[in-house]
Amino acid sequence: MKTDEDSRSSSFREEGEVETFEQEDHLPPEQAPTPRAVGFSGKEDRAPSAKQVMGQREASQRGDMTETSVHAESGPKSYAGSVTTLHSDSHNSSGLHPVEIGSRESGQIRHLRILLGVILLLAAALVCTAMYLLTTRAETEEFEAEYNGVAAKVLESFEQIVGEKIGAVSSLAVAATSYAQATNTSWPYVSLNDFDYRTASILTQADCLLLQILPKVTDLERAKWENYSMANMDWYNEGLVRQAEVNAAFTQLDAYNPPFIFYYAFDPVTFTLGIAPDPGPGDYTPVWQHAPLLPAAVNLNALSYGPYAGAIRNSLDTGKMSLEGVFFGEPGDVNSQDVTTQFYAILLSLRAREPVEYKGEPMSYTTYPIFDTNDEATRKPVATVGMVVHWASYFKEVVPPETPPVTVVLENDCDGAFTFTVDNENVVFEGAGDSHDTDYNHLERQAALNTLYSSKLDEQSHNLELDELGCPFRIRVYPTSEMEEENRTKIPLITTIAVGVAFLFTAAVFFLYNHLVERRQKIVLTQATQSTAIVESFLPDAVQQRLLAATEDDMKDEQGAYFSPMSRLKSFLAEGEDNRNAKPIADLFPYTTVLFADIEGFTAWSSTREPAQVFVLLQSVYSAFDQIAKRYKVFKVETIGDSYVAATGIPNDQPRHAVLMARFAWQCLVKMDSLVKELEVSLGPDTADLAMRFGMHSGPVTAGVLRGERPRFQLFGDTVNTAARMESTGRRNRIQVSYTTAAELEKFNKGHWLCRRMDEVEAKGKGILETYWLEVSSRDIGQNFESTVSQEGDMEEPGTPVIHEVKRNRLIEWVVELLADHLRRIQARRQGLFLNQTCSDASLVFKPSADQTCLDEVQESMAMPTYDPKAVKVQAHMDHRSIEIPERAIEELREYVSIIASAYRQNSFHNFEHASHVVMSVDKFLKRIVSPNMEKGDQKKLHEYTHGLTSDPLVLLAIVWSALIHDVDHRGVSNAQLAKEEKHMADTYKQKSVAEQHSLDVSWSVLMREDFSTLRKSMFLDQKDLQRFRQVIVNVVLATDIFDKELNDLRKQRWQKAFETKEGAKDQNLRATIVMEHIIQASDVAHTMQHWMIYRKWNERLFLEMYAAYKAGRMEKNPLEFWYQGELKFFDFYIIPLAKK
Repeated sequence: MKTDEDSRSSSFREEGEVETFEQEDHLPPEQAPTPRAVGFSGKEDRAPSAKQVMGQREASQRGDMTETSVHAESGPKSYAGSVTTLHSDSHNSSGLHPVEIGSRESGQIRHLRILLGVILLLAAALVCTAMYLLTTRAETEEFEAEYNGVAAKVLESFEQIVGEKIGAVSSLAVAATSYAQATNTSWPYVSLNDFDYRTASILTQADCLLLQILPKVTDLERAKWENYSMANMDWYNEGLVRQAEVNAAFTQLDAYNPPFIFYYAFDPVTFTLGIAPDPGPGDYTPVWQHAPLLPAAVNLNALSYGPYAGAIRNSLDTGKMSLEGVFFGEPGDVNSQDVTTQFYAILLSLRAREPVEYKGEPMSYTTYPIFDTNDEATRKPVATVGMVVHWASYFKEVVPPETPPVTVVLENDCDGAFTFTVDNENVVFEGAGDSHDTDYNHLERQAALNTLYSSKLDEQSHNLELDELGCPFRIRVYPTSEMEEENRTKIPLITTIAVGVAFLFTAAVFFLYNHLVERRQKIVLTQATQSTAIVESFLPDAVQQRLLAATEDDMKDEQGAYFSPMSRLKSFLAEGEDNRNAKPIADLFPYTTVLFADIEGFTAWSSTREPAQVFVLLQSVYSAFDQIAKRYKVFKVETIGDSYVAATGIPNDQPRHAVLMARFAWQCLVKMDSLVKELEVSLGPDTADLAMRFGMHSGPVTAGVLRGERPRFQLFGDTVNTAARMESTGRRNRIQVSYTTAAELEKFNKGHWLCRRMDEVEAKGKGILETYWLEVSSRDIGQNFESTVSQEGDMEEPGTPVIHEVKRNRLIEWVVELLADHLRRIQARRQGLFLNQTCSDASLVFKPSADQTCLDEVQESMAMPTYDPKAVKVQAHMDHRSIEIPERAIEELREYVSIIASAYRQNSFHNFEHASHVVMSVDKFLKRIVSPNMEKGDQKKLHEYTHGLTSDPLVLLAIVWSALIHDVDHRGVSNAQLAKEEKHMADTYKQKSVAEQHSLDVSWSVLMREDFSTLRKSMFLDQKDLQRFRQVIVNVVLATDIFDKELNDLRKQRWQKAFETKEGAKDQNLRATIVMEHIIQASDVAHTMQHWMIYRKWNERLFLEMYAAYKAGRMEKNPLEFWYQGELKFFDFYIIPLAKK
């Protein structure tokens, strides 16, 4: 028989593994682990003493099946009644009388006992040997299975990282090509505007140390290039100032302003940087725009640096992405005399924004060609993007959390191997050469870099073949001794000894228990004579047996006539008075553990969701819990709202009830943590912030069936109440257990799962309780978790300015899916009306006039479509969800949303998360406004009710789109302050709605890029659709400027005209325009006020953003001085009037 530690190998997906735990959890008291000294001091609910427990269980094993009066001392009401055991053996089917069966089998049993004793002795030796070999092999297989899973995850994660990081660099090359075409400039005379801002996010995403644009300059272009480079150094000076602001280590560098052009080159002999007035004949590639900025780097002839020259020439000649070999230097810092060491130390320090020592890690140089056009048929390389790859950064977080380290070997055929030791948080460079443990050669897992890169080609919008210049890279993964040691225990030896002792003990006492076996046999035969017919019912088997196991007197009615078991069942469940005086089915279960679970944050979360979304969450979570409950034989009692109630030790006896429940609760906790992250993609923002709160208590409960219209199995007693208190006083993502449960766990050697809660817990009706936190390790639970559970301190606190990359990606996917749903509605309308798109890509591009601002485009009234019965019929009968959007359009939509998300700054309030919430709120508003309380099918009335909004899916898309882009590149300050800081921007926008117009221009310029042509075709049928979409987002986005008094007065006048005059009642276009503007205004604040906790969260974030501006000298008044009064005024003069409208 295995113990629970033997079953640590994997998740309980195989039936055999589940059976191992079932056997363990049904050990008789004689074979249960000996309780250790319990070091608890709590005084609340104590379990029955060990002597009482053993006495009761021995009585049950002796077959004491007579009626016993059991009184439930806990619970709202004591119950006393005749109770019998809940288990009964099957009725014999041989047709013989039980006495005849007993006489015939007793003789056979006597002869078999002697033989069985001898067999037990022989089997003991064989089983002990086999047990030791099997358990040792099981540990080895567990170790290898764990490693294989980790290695696969490492390769999978590295593949994902390669695709994402190279994709980030490709975006810079594409942007450079698009910029040159947009500005009608030719290479090499191209300088990207806002280069430092463009590369800031790319450096982070690509995780590289240096980005360079290297234009190709011919002999004929030299003189012109010299003049151009001297006249266009503003980018360097501006970038140097910004770099000095964020990196104090380089504030001493002066702006680069040379009197003449230098051509820097590397001396091939001394390998040091020199200055030459002329690089010699032939083409050369001067270093032009680069980040981070380095001293004496501009116009450096990169071709003169041998290690980089091969990749640069190859990309310019072949148009392929090129990867040079591995470079490394001696360890050192920025003061090192070695040029290579100093160079890499400077790059590492610039990235870390503090002095960092270079440890000799391997680097590589990668080039990505820049083409003169995005047309793949005619494009030619005119420049390259070069980047320095720090391989150690590429191995970060490739190992799953809470996993021992692995050895990763990076090698190529030209430069040899380099060894790293990698875990989830640290990457340690072990040195050049392959230094992995050769004992694990048979477990090697490897993959070629080019293979990993090629697998990502179809997932990128722009990608090229990777040329490794004859030196292909590979990564090999091996386990470490730490990983193997974690899986080696003393369990095989302990198990072998335990099994041997058990066999010897069994053989020694076998004959002493002879008379007990005979007595037990008589009891079994007696029970076999009872009725075993199973009635069709929804009650547990144990309850059925209790109901049908009646005495002869119970089977008679008041007139003495017999009635069938099915009749007794119907009588018991019937409403009203039972004329047969059926006894209640209820019993005391003295050894149980009850669990209460509740979703923390559910009330606030559900206040912002549609009812269907709420049920999707609950069904997903509790269905997963039900599957786990089946695995551990946990009895699910009921679900009430967002609360889940379960118990062990009911209806069947489970000696290890507390251990089973602990494992169940921990598995549910881990499952909840991963499930809410998956659901955030479909259910929207903040779903991943939901967490469970568990409470457990052990003790006796009264359980039974209440008669009525819907009878069910229910629990009563103080144990249930205490378990509920454990849950209500607990914390998010924690399992709180009472002293009694802790003592039960300690009794089965699980004390290491417990951590005493240090603060006092005062429960209603219980006083001060001593409680413990339950923390089950992955080794004990038998599963290697791929994700950790976020504890209290790991959750994002209100006001945190940074949106974590993983969370942002989930929000991006959710926004993409929501926008794609609107695109499907547009496509469904087109297909239903047989509208074919005939316009060219060029006609679906609109660039505003240079002398006109967005505010000049605002219209008082926008024309809405008239009622079209045919179009309405199409929308009503066609299922838009079946429409397939071109995969390229979805890819471009995802890329667009990603760019917009990156354009949002890391403000506390005005960030991408805020925009996502506004999107959700707008979508909710639109669903409510298009579903008024009217007769189904009255589409014309629906059109009039919504002022035509429901008749045009393009308008609905534009409103949601506006919510996404309305705060793009928000600087975290008011328009007045922004006008002071950005005078050129303020003058461009005529000092009106500066931030809002800037957001419009930024997001619109991205949408009009050539690489989003397929997306535009999916959105717009023709130029008219494009102009109408533009008009809607201009009106809607600019409506979010609520602090411009002049614009607000104009809006009030328009509202009064539309809804308070007879003239306005006839102008549905004016009303529709105002409704759209008020939807975005309401959504911009409504998402922060759905619940008190939500209001506190976003109110705090807004305060932190304003306080940060004040501390930075970007705001005149301290928000601490006017916050309370300001909030009151905001409610009185904006929120309440807006709500009334």
